Parts: sequence; structure tokens; C-alpha cells
Amino acid sequence: MDVINNYLSNNGVSRDEVLAAIRCYLNDPVEFIEPSYSFSVRENATATVPIGTVRSTGTIGTASYSITEGNYSGRFATTARGGIKVVSPLDHESRPTHALTVRVTDATGRWDETTVYVNVSNVEEAPEFDLDTYRFAIPLSVRSTSTEPVPVGAIRAEDPDGDDVVSYSISSGNTSSAGCPESSLFTVDGLGVVYVCPASLPTTARDYSRLIVTASDDSSNTDTTRVSVKYTALPIVDNFLRRRASGRALLP
Repeated sequence: MDVINNYLSNNGVSRDEVLAAIRCYLNDPVEFIEPSYSFSVRENATATVPIGTVRSTGTIGTASYSITEGNYSGRFATTARGGIKVVSPLDHESRPTHALTVRVTDATGRWDETTVYVNVSNVEEAPEFDLDTYRFAIPLSVRSTSTEPVPVGAIRAEDPDGDDVVSYSISSGNTSSAGCPESSLFTVDGLGVVYVCPASLPTTARDYSRLIVTASDDSSNTDTTRVSVKYTALPIVDNFLRRRASGRALLP
């Protein structure tokens, strides 16, 4: 009772208000209206407004709200009015549901807790390449009259959703080459292996071919990467030893 009297006397309230507060303190416990709450939010979204609000009754003075358990990596916050906000993006694949323990505390120190379930809905995400640029080198000794494709290196894109098939295509930078597969100097297969047509290789070392390769998933979401291919006169063994480890070179 002392804490009630101290609070009310320090805030200059009337006798009737004192009596009302005492009755509230004795008869109306602080409690949430619902034993639990459930809200939904799309993954990767940061809400500028609360995704939901919890309500409490029986509080005296200003009530404050806090998250006491389940706030994984501090991704959630509360507002002064009991709103639940997302402060950093959520990922459906790693954690589709969050269970938060939310506490309300009134001006006298009384409190109650409730459980808030946040369901993270899935959003189709684009595949992602491991690297922004892959670099490979082709020794000119590979040149021949054959049009049988020779592997140059492998690129890789992963589907964050984990349930789509990723396909690859060369969207720019390729050279037309009659008689070669797809009538092109370079091709890429479904595993991300980049091939070159030996019959169309230049006869002397020169600068790079610069390709743009696109990865697509089943929902037509895409990502792109650069593939830089250098033609070199270095012997095959020397070329292999000097090749930078940025991309998986497949030539011997």
C-alpha cells in the first residue's frame, strides 16, 4: 500500500483518485487481455509500424512494455502502447516462428507476462551467386579443330528458399561461332560449368572475354555475375599454378 500512496502523493492526485487507485490495486490485477497473441509478417520486411499490439488492464499510471525472452538477435522491439515492431529483417527458412515473452509493468511495479507468436511468411527469393566475379584462364594449347566443348571453370548460385532448381544462361558478352554448340564460343550447363569451343579459340594470346551469366529459379527470380576469361600462351602447367583461386578452374 505504501508504494501506491507514494506514487499518488508525488503526482498530486485527489482523494477520490487515491481511493479509486487503491480499489484497483486490491481488486484488479495487472494482466494481459489475452493469454497469448499471434501476428504475421513477411520475411525480409522491416515494419515501420507495429505488426500487432498487445493489450493489458488493471494498470496504474503509465504502463511500460518489454520483451523478456525469445528476442532472437534483438530483432523485435516494443512501443509505449504495447506494439510489437520488427527492427531487423527476418528469415523464414532459418526461423519461421518466433515466440516472445512480453511483459507489462505499471507505475507501481506490478506486472504480467504474455506470449507473442510471430509467424514469418515465406517470400520467393532470387538465387545468389557465390562471387560477384569469377576469373578463369584458357591456355591456347587447348585450341584444336574440335567443336567438342572443353570445360573452363564452374560457377555456383544457391537458392535461398532451398526448393527451386537453378538454371544458368549467358546473357551478354558471348561470341557467335558457327559449328560450335549453340553457335557460341561459350556455353554453360545446368550445373554451372562454363565451356569453350576449342575450334573457335584465338590463335594468339589476347585480352579477356567478359561474360554476364544469369542464374534463374523456378519463379523467374534472377541474379547475375561476371565471368572473366583470359586467353594465355602460358604452358598448361604454369597456367594452372598461376591461376587465381577465384572460381573453380577445371582445365588441367
